[in-house]
Formats: sequence, C-alpha cells, structure tokens
Amino acid sequence: FQSRYGVASVSYGSAMYMFGGYDGTDMFSDLWSYDTSTDTWTLLNWSSGPTARMGSSIGISNNIIYVFGGYNGSTYLNDLWSYDIASSAWTKLNTTTEPTTRTDQSMVLFGTVLYVFGGYNGSTYLNDLWSYDIASSAWTEITVSGTAPAVRESASIVSTSNGIYLFGGYNGTDYLADMWNFNVTTSTWTQVTIDSVTGRSGFIVTG
Repeated sequence: FQSRYGVASVSYGSAMYMFGGYDGTDMFSDLWSYDTSTDTWTLLNWSSGPTARMGSSIGISNNIIYVFGGYNGSTYLNDLWSYDIASSAWTKLNTTTEPTTRTDQSMVLFGTVLYVFGGYNGSTYLNDLWSYDIASSAWTEITVSGTAPAVRESASIVSTSNGIYLFGGYNGTDYLADMWNFNVTTSTWTQVTIDSVTGRSGFIVTG
C-alpha cells in the first residue's frame, strides 16, 4: 500500500477499505482492504472500476461499497460506482439525476440511504444536500428546512441514532469549527452549540 492523501476510506466489520488517492505525482484507482484482526493488507480487484482520483467519498452497506465523485487532476467528477465484496465486481450506477461534479464532499450512510453534502467543483464551494436511495437506485436533491451549514469542503460527517452530524471543513478562506445536526425525518438542519475548538478540515470522525 503506497503512501497517499485524498484517499477515501470506510470501515466494515473487522476490515477497513481504502480507494484511490494522490501521492503528489500519481492518482490511484486501486481498492485495498486492511484486516485489523490479522494486520494484513490485500489488493482487491480494481479493474473496470472507477478511474484514478482523489477526494472521492465512500460508503458501505450490505457488503457493497459505494464510491462517488472526486477529482482526477483535470476534471471534477460525479459518477457513482458500487463494488460487490463477495463477487469482487465493480458496477457503474447510471442514474437520470445526480449531484453536480465535485470533490472532497462529505458522504454518510443512514439506514439504507447515502447522504452527500457540499464539496468543491473547481470554482465554487457547495452546501447542497443529496440522498441516494440504495433500494430504488435514485438520487434526490433534498429541500431542507432551517438554515443550512455554509458552503464547505472536507467536512467530517457521521450518522447516529439522533440523525446526521456535520463538523468543520474549509470554505476557501477559513477552516471551520461549527457543528450541525440534520434530522432525516423532517429534513431540518440545526446548529449545535459546542465548546470552542480550532477550525479544521480533512479530519476523521467515526460513530
């Protein structure tokens, strides 16, 4: 496993899966698993999968890995792929509607729905919120209630029994330190009052 940044990672059971990234010279399109019980890296089948990129987002549900968007060095992307762990097969998921191209967006699984927030498209920082329903294979742009978080990339996001929480990120000028809760039932954003912390982006939060 080569050193890199901008890699997408997700945990599932006793394993961690990592896709893509950039080492300062080359973009990657490889998919790796790391078995925490055996301390072993394994290169998985990554032929016929997503092109090399950094800044993509990743989620996993029922042994299926989902990879969305990113940046390949010249183009911002909005393609969605699934990887079946059991069959080691990639599938491009074609939809009639999808989020615009972007990188460094935040994505999290809540129930059987993937939520994607914000990101950067090469000229504009974003704060739109989309859902991808795995059962119906359909994207929906969510019309939210309340004041939404400001535009940003590289925010951390996590799902809990109390909804989705978003923290921090970068808006092109400032590193942010605000926290927000999204109620998936009412589609409402609410800012959460927290102790003062230093603004940051690109960090990891897990639930």
